[in-house]
Amino acid sequence: MEHNGNLEWPLPEVHMPSDIDDMELYGYEIHNGNEPSDEMVQRVKKAFEQSPKYRTESLLFCRGGEECSNLVIPEEVRSYSQPQAALSKSIGQIKQRIEGILGRKLKDLVRQGPVIVEFIKNSMEPPLRRGHPSRDNSVSIYCPLGESARWNNGLFEVYTTSHHQEDPEEFQNSPKQVHRLSLNPGQYLIVKGRLRIKPSPNGGAQIAWLGYSIKPMHEDIDSPEAFEFMQI
Repeated sequence: MEHNGNLEWPLPEVHMPSDIDDMELYGYEIHNGNEPSDEMVQRVKKAFEQSPKYRTESLLFCRGGEECSNLVIPEEVRSYSQPQAALSKSIGQIKQRIEGILGRKLKDLVRQGPVIVEFIKNSMEPPLRRGHPSRDNSVSIYCPLGESARWNNGLFEVYTTSHHQEDPEEFQNSPKQVHRLSLNPGQYLIVKGRLRIKPSPNGGAQIAWLGYSIKPMHEDIDSPEAFEFMQI
């Protein structure tokens, strides 16, 4: 299984997660998949341009439609309308990883989103967030729209191992290993719900987001640690 994302320098740690034990340790993985067609990307970008948007200091976002869902995980994968053997290797691996992390078939999980997000350059100190509003038994999946997303035009830095530090004081007093992530077209970021992440203050990148959880979010959707784009 390939997880060859790009870490940006300087970093205190340059190890890339590569298997399920590393996912448990670091809280995220980057998968190499099939780069979406330009036509598919343009459909998502057009939907973003034409849709009503929400705005925060650092993010501009809107609800996505099926064109956005299909960019991240195609409908035939989500609905199991094709046999496993007919799925591309990369898409099949992403589906299997989500199922392996959460211990359920994809069709039995609760899906959130999709949402289309654009990062806005700003001077505010970005707050720490969690990987998903439902921190337990949940994951988020991201992919870039057309161009690479990295710290200098958007995306995140992640606090590896922080999903094992629920107590805020323990997290504050522990040594930090911070990875600034980079996603190229055709790469997919999977993040555990408990992982602490920080958005970049830089702007320009556009990404698509899907969330999956074992149970509905209910009151978790109002968590102050949740990204605003996960709450629409």
